Amino acid sequence: DVDDGDVTGIRLMRQTDISYDYRLRASYDKIIFQDVFAGQSVNTGRYIVVSSTMTTATSSGEGLILNSGNATAVSNVTRVQSYRSFSLYGTYPLVVDIKAKFSALKQIGSVVEFGLGLASTTVIPTDGVFFRMTAGVLYGVLNNNSTEIQVDLSFIPSANTFNHYSIVAGFTGVRFWIDGVLRGIIDTPKSLGSQNLSNSLPILFRNYNSIAVLTAVQFIVGQISVSSGDMDSGK
Repeated sequence: DVDDGDVTGIRLMRQTDISYDYRLRASYDKIIFQDVFAGQSVNTGRYIVVSSTMTTATSSGEGLILNSGNATAVSNVTRVQSYRSFSLYGTYPLVVDIKAKFSALKQIGSVVEFGLGLASTTVIPTDGVFFRMTAGVLYGVLNNNSTEIQVDLSFIPSANTFNHYSIVAGFTGVRFWIDGVLRGIIDTPKSLGSQNLSNSLPILFRNYNSIAVLTAVQFIVGQISVSSGDMDSGK
């Protein structure tokens, strides 16, 4: 029993796999990437930072702060993206874990996206799997070549409280977990040959104002990790 279905309405059950010789198939999860944002500046060896008026900073007490200067004007944007990209290997799940919080919620015009993806300026991402907070509503998004499918995750975080956001992506689609609870499922449409257009995607954090907002929204990332599930990938 993986999930009792309290949120999605469907109980999720998975079978165990046992060989002819009675051996139980076991996972070989491998950590690929992890980071904490505890220094006094963004590690530009790992990340590219692109900003227009909106600023980004780090704080040893909290983490990576997108919109550290509390910008409220229209089209203000900051984006942090990893140089490294992460491959999606067939049926082996790619797991992205993000510990993050919002300084304020329900701001019309505020858009925050975080997960894996390709994006620039304030236009729709061109590929990815990620969370999107807009006007206080949190969505899970599957984006293939700029065409999106999204699911309302029915979760409203508390302001200034860190939550654990997890994305599990693979051949069959993507699962969105928050604090250990399955909040949303997007199955890969049968009309698509692959979940995403790109075989590998970078970490993406983006905060922008689609219109002027009344109250500035900061997005703070404390820790992130990327891991590969079920695959014994040791060198």
